Amino acid sequence: MKLSKTDWMQWKVTLIASGGYFLDGYILGIIGPVLLAMNFEFQLSPYDHGLLASSILVGILAGAVVFGYITDKIGRQKLMIFDLAAFVILSVCQFFVQDVSQLVLLRFLLGVAIGADYALASPLVAEYTNKRNRGPMLATVLTSFYVGYIGAVLVSIVLADIGESAWRWMLLSSAIPAIIIFLLRLGIPESPKWLINKGKIDEAREVVKKYLGEDLDPETIRNEINKPTSYSMIFQKGYRQRLAFASIFWACQVAPYFAIFSFVPVVLEGLNIEDPLTGELILNALVLFGAVIGCFLVNRVGRRKLMIIPFAITIIPLTLLGLFPEGNSLFVIICFGVYALAYSVQSVLQSVYPPELFPTEIRGTAMGFASGASRIGAAIGTYLLPIGIATIGIGPSMLFGSAILLFGTVISIMWAPETANMSLEETSALSGTEASVQNKTILGANQ
Repeated sequence: MKLSKTDWMQWKVTLIASGGYFLDGYILGIIGPVLLAMNFEFQLSPYDHGLLASSILVGILAGAVVFGYITDKIGRQKLMIFDLAAFVILSVCQFFVQDVSQLVLLRFLLGVAIGADYALASPLVAEYTNKRNRGPMLATVLTSFYVGYIGAVLVSIVLADIGESAWRWMLLSSAIPAIIIFLLRLGIPESPKWLINKGKIDEAREVVKKYLGEDLDPETIRNEINKPTSYSMIFQKGYRQRLAFASIFWACQVAPYFAIFSFVPVVLEGLNIEDPLTGELILNALVLFGAVIGCFLVNRVGRRKLMIIPFAITIIPLTLLGLFPEGNSLFVIICFGVYALAYSVQSVLQSVYPPELFPTEIRGTAMGFASGASRIGAAIGTYLLPIGIATIGIGPSMLFGSAILLFGTVISIMWAPETANMSLEETSALSGTEASVQNKTILGANQ
């Protein structure tokens, strides 16, 4: 199918905005091989492993929660440039660290930069795209994470044999895609909906004409203009349950995933896999394949089914691994493969649901809070997994992961809405009673 000029422009914004997710996948994907290579120079304890893997997740928590609100106040485009510049500098600094504590600090700061990008990338794409393109394009944002992850694994395989300093070059390598993405972002204009919200109607009209191929809708102006941004709004009636849903489902998805995939070589070694790096590459290829499937299904089957069915499937393989940790290599690979595929198909909703459920004035704030909250679970799981394997064993660790997935499935059955084939204004709209409460809040803020 031939794409129109406006479709091309929307895809351009989507791919460039996805750069932060790509870099997040890259620096998380590289840490497993880095930890193996660092043992030539440092004797890393399980606690060192946990700190190095989880520090970036804690940084994402801080960056997303803080900068989500800031991007709603100052705009998407400015922050999108700033955080990539910071990422480039911090990536280079990793090459020169002299001890583990320095690297933990730098990876925390890298996480802050990535967290800022999480808060703005999906809202920016949602605000640029039309109803037909929004689902697949938002799903593509998350898919770029897996492209970065598998890219890091491939780079680590290439660099693994260059000697004791291999881990330094692995860490430095993230600066190269970061520089490219930074340069591409220099030409992206501001979000049209954010411009309307700030009363910059003429600028918004130009962007809408160029990127959406249409005139600015007067109804959109009336609905969006000059609505105040307040952090407290995301906790008020009408948004509380949406925020809880976005935060909990995301946390339950990523806690087992990050814990396992940050230490795939270690986990596979513990499950008696002879070639853990090859196993890691296969599993990450499955994850990328599953995410691509999710991009195709997000509009076709709807958000709710895409969330619940794969969520339930992910429980099964981790439960089997927990009950039978001494299974043969084929059993282990099949279980991890089923988990990876089911997880990745529904994981694309991490970048779809949150920006759809909140209006422009708090979209970045809510996205930042939800992504930050998800990283609490991910950081705890990532820190505790190597300790758990060393103390209680890998079987109980896998069962704990399946319990988290069960909780996420139940929450999704209770709260997951259907937002496919609806405009962004419709998906973020409140019911009559909830809207009345919000209108009173807005009037109070304006007085």
